[in-house]
Amino acid sequence: MTGTKQIPGNQWPDPTGISLRGLYVISVLAMGKPSFDHGISIHSGRVLAGNSGSEEQSAYALIGSTVNVASRIQGLTRELGCDILVSQETVERLRGSFPLVMESARFVKGYSRPIVVYRLQDGGELEGHSHESNAGGF
Repeated sequence: MTGTKQIPGNQWPDPTGISLRGLYVISVLAMGKPSFDHGISIHSGRVLAGNSGSEEQSAYALIGSTVNVASRIQGLTRELGCDILVSQETVERLRGSFPLVMESARFVKGYSRPIVVYRLQDGGELEGHSHESNAGGF
């Protein structure tokens, strides 16, 4: 793969937290409207990312166990009847607080240990009834 660049994590202003806040706002705005019915998973870890193929036909790809687990977590949204699930690995990296509810650990296909996921609650206050991260303020 080509076209990849290693960027130290401390140069980003918590992109996961920003994404999660955006998804939360979307879920609040959608309350009372027809369901989106498209599961979203947020998982953190290392991936191999870059362009593959030739100059005439190339594609950007992400590969690795992180991508596979994220896909399996996305599949759990149907089983749990929710739109957004966040992995334990991601929750541990979040700064600030989010309205998350921990689900029981589940085994997913192709992964040897159970996965702990958190459901993003619909509605309510962003700072209320939340999981508080130990990573500092947002």
